[in-house]
Amino acid sequence: MDYSRIFNQSTGNKSLNPMPPPPIPDPPPLPTGQVSHEPQTTDSPLKILSEITKFLNEALSPKNPARILNENQIQALLDQTIKLKSAMNIELHLEKITERLERLERRPLTVSPPTPLTWPSATTTNNKKTNPTINKQGKSTPTIPSNAQINEFKKSSLVIRTPPGFVALDSATATDITTKINKILISIDAKIDSHQIEIDGIARLPSKDLKIYTSSRSNARWLLNNKHKWTDLLCTELKTFPNQYPVILHAIPTNFNPTDTAHLQELGTQNQIDPNLIQSARWLGNPIEKGKKNGSLVLQLLDKDIALKIEQSGLFLQNELYRGAHYERSIPQCFNCWKLGHTSQWCKNSPLCHKCHGNHTSSACDLSTPSSSTCCVCISHDKSVSKKAVNTLDEKFSHSPWSDTCPLMKQEIQSRKRRRWKP
Repeated sequence: MDYSRIFNQSTGNKSLNPMPPPPIPDPPPLPTGQVSHEPQTTDSPLKILSEITKFLNEALSPKNPARILNENQIQALLDQTIKLKSAMNIELHLEKITERLERLERRPLTVSPPTPLTWPSATTTNNKKTNPTINKQGKSTPTIPSNAQINEFKKSSLVIRTPPGFVALDSATATDITTKINKILISIDAKIDSHQIEIDGIARLPSKDLKIYTSSRSNARWLLNNKHKWTDLLCTELKTFPNQYPVILHAIPTNFNPTDTAHLQELGTQNQIDPNLIQSARWLGNPIEKGKKNGSLVLQLLDKDIALKIEQSGLFLQNELYRGAHYERSIPQCFNCWKLGHTSQWCKNSPLCHKCHGNHTSSACDLSTPSSSTCCVCISHDKSVSKKAVNTLDEKFSHSPWSDTCPLMKQEIQSRKRRRWKP
């Protein structure tokens, strides 16, 4: 825009009535029927600012002695100011975009995590040989080892519980015990896939239980499941019992006698089960005394696979099929220390009286009845963990040590249920 010609116009009688400059003429329209295909260019803010400055300088020059701007000149100045503002906004956005692109260029490349495998794809991958893959940078990516490969060189262990007061092996060294156990395993032909089972060593726990180390988990599992076959050969006082897997059969006729060996043999023969694998059988409750014709029968089996089959398929008795289910055994409680998981016969803890909370058994207490109905286990636990004096009259102790409301018993039951054998 040429601002100089605005102020070169004749102003008439300048001293009396100076005339304002004529209005800025509008730009001529494009010729009719013609279309401009040239791209529209946006003036830079510097160029627009230069034009505005030039306009203001000429407005204050001698060419405009009245120092007056008409309406069109003011409008033209406003248009240029708006144009300057728009151009500055465009440049600001361009600077932000440029800065963001530079940050993206400086950012290091990250490799996206692989898509998680589904169960079918994972099993298919494990059945095939996996080779290290080569990424775009030419570096080899090592394959993640499986759990079997990780545990291949990890020592496995098992614990053999000893009875209270067990001192038979106190004089024997770890080498003597290890050598004797390996000889026993050879004598009973303890093998897995024609490989002889051996132990690597032992450790004596503070409770005098034996912790036995072996080379693999399969060996440790065999030694634990068959502990009754070799522990008494190591020491006659270290007699253990085989693992039992309980199942329950519903609606069994009460004319079946679970204590009769002939009835148990007939039950095993009808279902092609070795009767020797049926450790014991008993009624759940007293259906005979209650005059019921049918009841639930609990079987203790020595074979886990047979127990699973009975749970899934049931058993035949006198050519009639009876359904089976897994039986949740109650967790034993010790009457010596009142803790769960063992009986007083195998207890190695200090005795605790539930009557007077003294350090003796409840049967040896002089009190015939408890002085107060409070839990000796919870009180003893709080005394061991709290530095302050424990108020034994607190309501949280107002329950017996065998009560289902005991918080310590609830916690222990939940913990043991998670570790129990389930099909």
